[in-house]
Amino acid sequence: MDTVENRSKQSMRGAKHCGSIDCMAKAAMKLISLKKKAEKRRWKGRKAKLEKAVGVKKIGNADSLQRAVNSISKILDNDKPCFVFPDKQNAHWNAGHVISRGANPSIKYLLLNIHKESVASNSDQSISNEFKLKMLCERYNSDVRDSIEWIVRENQILNLSEAEKKAKAIEARKIIKELRAGKEYTRREIDARLGIYKLPSIDLYYI
Repeated sequence: MDTVENRSKQSMRGAKHCGSIDCMAKAAMKLISLKKKAEKRRWKGRKAKLEKAVGVKKIGNADSLQRAVNSISKILDNDKPCFVFPDKQNAHWNAGHVISRGANPSIKYLLLNIHKESVASNSDQSISNEFKLKMLCERYNSDVRDSIEWIVRENQILNLSEAEKKAKAIEARKIIKELRAGKEYTRREIDARLGIYKLPSIDLYYI
């Protein structure tokens, strides 16, 4: 069987035949490399089994616009706890969607729909969108629900070309720089500046 150990022994035997210190050193380095690769493969296998066991759903790498909007959300919520479970202490964070991308991809770039969430909460598929919306309303008020429902009704189809997404991503990265420099914005102001969605009146959506 062609195992790491067998290949390592072959390398070491070759080094002995060579008889030089250089050969021995190269064989030792190769052995270390093979062991690292084997351990990496074993870890990937364990990780895949664990993700399957806990119900983690892979969604692939977010596009550049999604990454930028997610970064904005985390900056805005920097001093806030997880919006789903605010009383739990967490060390790792995501930008979590209230209404999931799977449930409604048309509002995946809407900042009102994206808030700081713990990795554990964001990866738990047993938590419903309705529960997350309820918790967000407890953080703010019921106007949040009304605003999201209004935006969903008025923006049922998201039609952004690749060129438009690229331009919006550039604008979002400008906003990130401004936020990091100390500029303050509300979610509504940023959603309006990006211009991706038709928004309700400021009396309804103002956070």
